[in-house]
Amino acid sequence: MKGISAAWPNARTATTLSLGGAAVLMVVLASCAPAAPSLTAAAWCDGFEQERLGLTARLEGKNLTRLRAAESVVAPAVGRTRAVSGISLLGGYQEALQAQRPDLTGAAMYLAAASGRPVTEQLVREVNALLCVATTPAQVRTIATEAQAAWQGMQARARS
Repeated sequence: MKGISAAWPNARTATTLSLGGAAVLMVVLASCAPAAPSLTAAAWCDGFEQERLGLTARLEGKNLTRLRAAESVVAPAVGRTRAVSGISLLGGYQEALQAQRPDLTGAAMYLAAASGRPVTEQLVREVNALLCVATTPAQVRTIATEAQAAWQGMQARARS
């Protein structure tokens, strides 16, 4: 928890779970204030190193700010509760789209799991801009369609 508390000063507990065969770190936060960008897109993404972020770099510094901003878009209620943070899921989303051959299905699953609201193409575009991830309109449609289907399935299972 030592490295985690540096990145998340409000972290109380951490656990690892499996999502589609990949280990995902979940952190319970006391609070997570939204961090929306007030900069131009170029300034917001300045210093972002496509395909060069390891796990540690992905969850600290400027990229942690990007992840928190994206989380405030997909799950606005998290910042007002003691809910489990989706930041590590959004980090997985970002990583899936940074690969030489982006994993759109994996990205969609990460986004669906992190989202507290329906996933639309507009939401995907907003999150991608906040995370400095470039995608084509076709990729945005694919991610939104797959993520929304997965999100609806998760909602249905949660209600049953």
